Amino acid sequence: MWTPDRKTLYDLVWSTPLNKIAAEHGTSYGELVKACDLLKVPRPPHDHWTKVGLGHPVVVPPLPEVGPGVPTAASPKLRVPRPVSSVSRVVVKLPPIPDHELIQASRAALKGAERDQYGWVVPHRHRRCLAVRVSPDQVERALGVYALILGSILGTSAKLEVRRRNEFSRYETWITWDSEEMQLELRETTHCAIRPATPEERRRLFLPSGVVREYVPTGKLKLAITTLARTGARQSWADSTTGSVEEKLDGFRYALQAGADALKKQREEHAKAQAEWAERARRAEAARKEAERQQALVSQALRMAQRWRAANDVRTFIQAVLAVLPKDERDEPLEEWYSLLRHYADLLDPLVDPEEARTLLLKPDRSTWFSDEDLGNLHSAGSGRYGPHW
Repeated sequence: MWTPDRKTLYDLVWSTPLNKIAAEHGTSYGELVKACDLLKVPRPPHDHWTKVGLGHPVVVPPLPEVGPGVPTAASPKLRVPRPVSSVSRVVVKLPPIPDHELIQASRAALKGAERDQYGWVVPHRHRRCLAVRVSPDQVERALGVYALILGSILGTSAKLEVRRRNEFSRYETWITWDSEEMQLELRETTHCAIRPATPEERRRLFLPSGVVREYVPTGKLKLAITTLARTGARQSWADSTTGSVEEKLDGFRYALQAGADALKKQREEHAKAQAEWAERARRAEAARKEAERQQALVSQALRMAQRWRAANDVRTFIQAVLAVLPKDERDEPLEEWYSLLRHYADLLDPLVDPEEARTLLLKPDRSTWFSDEDLGNLHSAGSGRYGPHW
């Protein structure tokens, strides 16, 4: 077991990136971080090695002094290899289909195509082509991977096709399995190299950061089902130390079925969530309408109470006037005034007609309640506190 002391670990982490140290000693990046924290060894910041590669000055802090409670050495845990499942699975290997019309059309579209900034050949958007993003040296191998995919779905109801969303977009590769459509993409991984920009590049490319990023294809392929994001199903196959993409496609059928099941489950969960959202929205709308109805009832009751008080004030005033004036002085103009005021009080009072009062109280509707304009035949002046006044 590797057991570095504080000084050894300090010298290593400031001379070599942590991931390379972990690979050399059979441990992991996280275990090295834990060891540095345990021994109180400072670690380089995230941009340290980028600055070193660009030739920029960096600050290396000294190894701090520690107390007696800090260990003098640490033993990072070794990386445990992933256990291999003992469950055997029957894999049906079918021959590839190199002469498929999609393979031939893609080969013709990629032949002589221009390269983009990542070093991939990019066919013209009007040319039918499988979703291939590789360098010219990997074109035939990438088409061979698609030939294996076509062979794996041979004899099934699955269908591999290329189509585009509109006339301005590029062609995409879609595979249909168990009535579910999934998008495929095969690309070559790239390595990003950062170097200082030359004065000519600074002037021509306007690079305020002063660095140039150059992407170099690595020769490693990665096949991805891009529509399986956030489903939990396997969505990529890549070249690695355990095998190439071609060797990992033996169980591609099982992956397609698992992806189709995951998409159906995701759709069901989405539909359930939409139904719950619609139900919450319906309840919220019902609560809003009920609150508006109750507010309308209260407002109507307050308006009717105001009119009722105004009508009683008019009647009380009429009685007070009649009590002051003797009966022998009640001439025809006074009787006309008395009749007019009584009629106006009846118009103001919402409780004169019980049926109409019940309708106004339980079914508030502004169109059923009279306004000051309804009394225009009685006056031509403005309205006061209790409606029209003279």
